[in-house]
Amino acid sequence: MLTQRQRRLLEIIIKEFATSAEAVGSIDLPRKYELRVSPATVRNEMGRLAEMGYLEKQHASSGRIPTTLAFRYFLEEILEELDRFDAIDITRKAVLNEDLFQKRFNIDHLMLSAVKSLSELTNNASIALVDDKIYHSGLNHMLENPEFQDLEVFKQILSIVEDYSEMSSILSRYKGEGDIKVLIGDEIGQEYFKNCAIVFVEIPLSGGSIAHLIVLGPNRMKYKQVLPSIQFISEKIRSLISDWN
Repeated sequence: MLTQRQRRLLEIIIKEFATSAEAVGSIDLPRKYELRVSPATVRNEMGRLAEMGYLEKQHASSGRIPTTLAFRYFLEEILEELDRFDAIDITRKAVLNEDLFQKRFNIDHLMLSAVKSLSELTNNASIALVDDKIYHSGLNHMLENPEFQDLEVFKQILSIVEDYSEMSSILSRYKGEGDIKVLIGDEIGQEYFKNCAIVFVEIPLSGGSIAHLIVLGPNRMKYKQVLPSIQFISEKIRSLISDWN
């Protein structure tokens, strides 16, 4: 169980890491966030958080980065309170509704529009898996993040993204419940995805098949923006597809 101070510190470290993608040190945090404790106290607390599995060292840096456990700690809270987050303004919702509605009777057009809209809303790559077909948009967003600057890593990720069987296998690793499913870091089970997160939903189709709508990005992605966005798009698609029956 985290103390209030440890929880606040972990939240700050995740915020700093999400912004910079760099290891977070203890020196500037008390002043920047008015923590009213010394850098030495922060350093000691960071050590305890590391012992509990919430932080880890990155290479030779003296700073720490959040682990999968740290992201998961706050992610569960966001999922529980998802209804109070609204990442899309009402005008944008109206535009998205109309765009998806116009494509409701053509699955190819519908999914292409869905992944394009989802990528634009989240500034991450978006993918859809439907009956052995793969639709994607915004893969270029990945290159905007330092996690994917290594071209070999980027190429390997792309090769998996474009392989329906590989992507399906990754998604099958999720064993939790809930409409919105999230795999972070080592939960993905692929070396090249160790700094990634995959957010996805399942959408039932006629004939008993399942479509998957996916957001792929760094593990420090803005979950408070990504989760409501994928929820909105997937609910709209479910509503439109229900009219087929």
